[in-house]
Amino acid sequence: MTSDSLEVSGGAGGVTAKYDDMLSAAAGLERIANSLTDREPMIGAVIRNGDLIESTVLSPVTAAQVTLHVTAATVGPHGLVVGAATMKATALTLTTAVDAYRTLDDALARATTFGQAAGVPVALWGLANREFGRAAYDLWTWDFDGLKKLPGLAADDAGNLLYNNPWLVDGIINNTPAMMWMLSAGIGPVGTTALSYWTGSREGVPFPPTSVQDATGDVVAFGTAFGAFENGTPRVDKLGEPQIADPNAISVPTNLESTMRGVGELGGQKGTIRIFEVPQTDGTRRWVVEIPGTQNWDTTAGDNPVDTTNNVRLMAGQQTAQNEAIREAMRQAGIPAGDPIMLAGHSQGGITAASLASDPATRAKYNITNVYTGGAPIAGFPIPDDVHVLSVEHDQDAVPRLDGQDNPDRPGWVTVHRDPTGLVNKHGQTVDDTAETHDNYIYTNTAGLIDRSTDPTVVRQRSAFDPFFAGSGGTKVTTYQLHRDTP
Repeated sequence: MTSDSLEVSGGAGGVTAKYDDMLSAAAGLERIANSLTDREPMIGAVIRNGDLIESTVLSPVTAAQVTLHVTAATVGPHGLVVGAATMKATALTLTTAVDAYRTLDDALARATTFGQAAGVPVALWGLANREFGRAAYDLWTWDFDGLKKLPGLAADDAGNLLYNNPWLVDGIINNTPAMMWMLSAGIGPVGTTALSYWTGSREGVPFPPTSVQDATGDVVAFGTAFGAFENGTPRVDKLGEPQIADPNAISVPTNLESTMRGVGELGGQKGTIRIFEVPQTDGTRRWVVEIPGTQNWDTTAGDNPVDTTNNVRLMAGQQTAQNEAIREAMRQAGIPAGDPIMLAGHSQGGITAASLASDPATRAKYNITNVYTGGAPIAGFPIPDDVHVLSVEHDQDAVPRLDGQDNPDRPGWVTVHRDPTGLVNKHGQTVDDTAETHDNYIYTNTAGLIDRSTDPTVVRQRSAFDPFFAGSGGTKVTTYQLHRDTP
């Protein structure tokens, strides 16, 4: 059955937002307590007033009552001193509780990561035993036709294993540094030192690595030794002048669904991106930059930078030739420094968007306020807190899991998960494998569901994207083709 339910994390309803509310309440109580403490001497001074002391002779009962009330108001059980102390204690309790919750969250996350990593060998051992048993049976029965089918059956079994146990991808990725440490043990201290010096000088990363990102950097370093993953030099061609976007010709970004569909339209156009200029009713402008997913899976860098080289370098935390080309396209489009920009991308396009939004040099030139991604592993990018991020991920899609971690849970970053099992793909077939769950067509379907969602967190996050869709009319579009020149 098709699942129309969305699982939402982060944003206004996220755990971090609730923690922030608790800390805000604690800070408010602290301020009130300090204010009460500051007023205590002023109120206490009443009983030391000379006029009150002189009046004691004429009206001792009244003076005693005043003294009693002032004492009760300052140091009594319901007075300022006790009230301030109670508020300070409550503020401390809230702050301590947040620290404890965050420590527990971190411990649970580490335990989950460890469990995923530990579960990988068990799952792979089970898969290997199944295939070995099938091969042994075919040999015993002299079924050579069965043996010929074995590679395809093994691939199907592996695909089903990943589809039904998507956490295995996290475990495999998080196991990568450990496997490189095993390689280090095999080549010894001299070999390790030499490799570390070499990877450090080429890519600025250590060997063996201490993180998934560093491990990816090591892969880049190893690849360049054999002519792979060369970054190259960017070049940009402007394919015509800006023109009014025709909704009959292309998907104009009017909501999340049409934007994701527009990103998908770029998939068949070699190395192209679109930049939309969206006039606002107040005379200002906003801009939407659409970035496609991977178009070339060759590890040897070529003319089209929307490729494997760009993918791997992005996941290693690097600025790439494609990033530079997009910045040049934005310059050619004439985007002013202060105008708000939304970067939207699927798969590699989403990674690129997160990379650009995280880059201080890019942010120094451009006001990137929104990032919208589908099927992209962007959890490890240090996107600033003031950027609104909407990440869409399908549960069985392996690609957004390639960073081995969950997206941050914070007020400005909302992640929407969906199980797309049972949906029909663009070929009219039921979605049942990881590749299909990653397809832009399916992500466009999910984006439509997000457009119609009444979840309060989604509604609030969507409002931060609406100005890019609700222009005053006359949205213009310019298409650019990106190139990479290699030695």
